[in-house]
Amino acid sequence: MQQRIAQLEEPLILAVQDTTKFNFANRAALVDLGVLSDHQTLGFLAHTTLAVMCR
Repeated sequence: MQQRIAQLEEPLILAVQDTTKFNFANRAALVDLGVLSDHQTLGFLAHTTLAVMCR
């Protein structure tokens, strides 16, 4: 695989993605948070992307 990437004229860029649920159900003191998919649990989703250039 490394040899194939090295032969490319342009660099190969991978976009590695992840979605994480931050659940704050046990943190009643927190305010102004959204809710998760159950429409009750305090929290939020974080969808992150890491760009990695292979050369």
